[in-house]
Amino acid sequence: MSANFELLLPYPVPGERLFDAIATADGLKGWWTHFCEVSEDVEGKSTFRFPTGYFFAVMKNVQREKPYLLEWECVDSEHHPDTGYKNLRDWVGTTIRFVVQDLGNGKSQLDFTHVGLAQLECRANWSS
Repeated sequence: MSANFELLLPYPVPGERLFDAIATADGLKGWWTHFCEVSEDVEGKSTFRFPTGYFFAVMKNVQREKPYLLEWECVDSEHHPDTGYKNLRDWVGTTIRFVVQDLGNGKSQLDFTHVGLAQLECRANWSS
């Protein structure tokens, strides 16, 4: 089993529009969580809160090369104690990488990788 969680997803939108969906506050609020504060600066930090799941994560922008690459390092996170996880901050030190490929004709592809996620207790809660 790979130590990473990986998805390769096609989208019927141009690459730049897909990048905006993963790299801007408006875009992230549309698909991940409305409870976010997003920095678009390299080395900037973004906070994502999931109130109903009692989870939060703080991501630092490691790489940001519009319109094709965004990489975050998780610098803080916490699961709710009721999860029973031994390490409630297990996302810390993992990396999330989004690679966008514009395929032309209004289509693009997202290569999503969460480096290190497959080793964590929370893996049972993944969805694809």
